[in-house]
Amino acid sequence: MGRQFWFLGIPILIAVLLTGCDGVVGGPTSRIYVEIGDAAHGGPSDKFYLLPPLVEEPSYSGEFDSSLEPVVSIPDLDIEFTTESLRGAESIRVVPEDEQYIVNWHTEVFDLEIPGVYRISFLSDDEEIGYVEVHIFEDEVEVPVGDEFQTMINPGRTLPIKFRIEL
Repeated sequence: MGRQFWFLGIPILIAVLLTGCDGVVGGPTSRIYVEIGDAAHGGPSDKFYLLPPLVEEPSYSGEFDSSLEPVVSIPDLDIEFTTESLRGAESIRVVPEDEQYIVNWHTEVFDLEIPGVYRISFLSDDEEIGYVEVHIFEDEVEVPVGDEFQTMINPGRTLPIKFRIEL
């Protein structure tokens, strides 16, 4: 039964991954719905792109805007990363040579619900320009669609949050 369901589910999985914000990942007995909102996935801004390891490398053609002061927010944990956060790796940094912004989320510092889902929101001028869900699991989870989504992590890991904003 499970094997038949898996084979029947492949066309649905491909359709979901090709058509929008919601991706489905997981093995034949687990289904994880990943919500992504960026320019490559129909998000609120056509100038904001999530970058690996959160998603596969998107294609973009605009000019990188390194002049912004974005905010990365995880509302359920009452976390806001800014360009002026106190701790080095936990402040948003501009990496001009890679044309991206980056901040490291040290999950071991927070009391995470396991398993849990945390929405990361990206703000510019107090407006949400993108978002992604991150799923926290105690054990490794198989992702049968290759590296399509890297939004599943184990507690205690550091998640590099990389993104690009264009002019």
